[in-house]
Amino acid sequence: GVISAPPPSSSYIQDPMVEAIDLSCIAVNQGVKVGPKDFELLKVLGKGGYGK
Repeated sequence: GVISAPPPSSSYIQDPMVEAIDLSCIAVNQGVKVGPKDFELLKVLGKGGYGK
């Protein structure tokens, strides 16, 4: 299949359904720690230098 490039980001700004939010330490979940369980493992890229 052919993978096409996403539309330019300027097209999202003009979309009336898109809301812009400034990110700051106040806007992000304060006091919430992120760990490995918060991510989905897609692919292991390598073992690293110690995994031989």
